[in-house]
Amino acid sequence: MSLIIKIDEIKTINHLGKAITYIMNEKKTKGLSLSNAGITSQQITETFLLTKQIHPSRGNRQAYHYKFSFSKDETIKGQAALDFIKEWVQEYLGDNYDYVFSVHQDRDHMHMHLIFNS
Repeated sequence: MSLIIKIDEIKTINHLGKAITYIMNEKKTKGLSLSNAGITSQQITETFLLTKQIHPSRGNRQAYHYKFSFSKDETIKGQAALDFIKEWVQEYLGDNYDYVFSVHQDRDHMHMHLIFNS
């Protein structure tokens, strides 16, 4: 299995809300998304911000955005990609962070997005 992982920082609250909304876009996910912080983009963003009030982070980092991409040659099905990212999140984040992840099926290669609270 060939997998590329890109990591970005989300530095503003405005960008956080937009990024969460983007990765949860139903046209891209076809229902393959999951979060421990709410159901809607707005709920998830609000949960991230409430957590920050309780546990302030240093600096201006609001969250991290990971992008996992399989090669165009891989024949990964949507549910298998969701299972992969779910296992990854359980192993590396557990219940220690607010998170939302999704599988985007709108391109010629399967890819997943993960945003987790800083």
